[in-house]
Amino acid sequence: MTWAALRSLPRVAPWNKGKRSYTWEQRRDDYAALQKSPIIITAELVTPILHAERERTHLDGILSAAALTDHPQASNYDQAAVIPLPLALVWVSQQGLPLWACTPLMPASEGLATREYWHKRYPSHRADFGDKLNAVTSAGRWKEYRVPVHAQQIDRLHALAIGNPEAVDALLSSVTHIGKKGSMGYGRVARWSVTPGEHALDDVLALRAVPVAYYAGAQPVGDLELNRGWTPPYWYSPWWADCMVPA
Repeated sequence: MTWAALRSLPRVAPWNKGKRSYTWEQRRDDYAALQKSPIIITAELVTPILHAERERTHLDGILSAAALTDHPQASNYDQAAVIPLPLALVWVSQQGLPLWACTPLMPASEGLATREYWHKRYPSHRADFGDKLNAVTSAGRWKEYRVPVHAQQIDRLHALAIGNPEAVDALLSSVTHIGKKGSMGYGRVARWSVTPGEHALDDVLALRAVPVAYYAGAQPVGDLELNRGWTPPYWYSPWWADCMVPA
């Protein structure tokens, strides 16, 4: 599968102090040329995690966010973009969307399920900057509320992938929190490790969401789930598709 079929790439400023910048097309070509092998990615956590989806957090989503941090682009909230990653490219959809050879980050053990709370409070320490010194906090824009969330206290998460160990490790080195509400301290990562594995591509695909179209008449693996995310960004519903998910 070639990169030429991919749908779109983020825009990058073409010039930087008189020099042409390192573009996303160049990064795509560099990643595609890297040697890729089976690897195991492990995250050691020190705070409870709020998983993005069903006790799983998407590794390719984390790597995409890390790539944008490392190589920023102008924000465009109306359209998502394909982010090159140092992972094996398994398949490209008719829309030009990539299926990466990686599983989600999954708990290595059951851990301890906990209930946490996050709060929205009126920023009283900034009230002097407002037109009104008193705000209604029982209704409307400044209403305060307390939201219960289900968290998991666990020491380690792991994922299987086929990619370049050095490039994956370089991207993950800037990731300090995973899951939801990282700004509130949840999902704090103490250490990342990338080690060699012995798994095959079929082992990876059996543990992640795969579009039904990928199988093209072959026997699919897993259970059918309609209209769900399968490629970064997972929240972008126009890219959702019917998928086979782990049983």
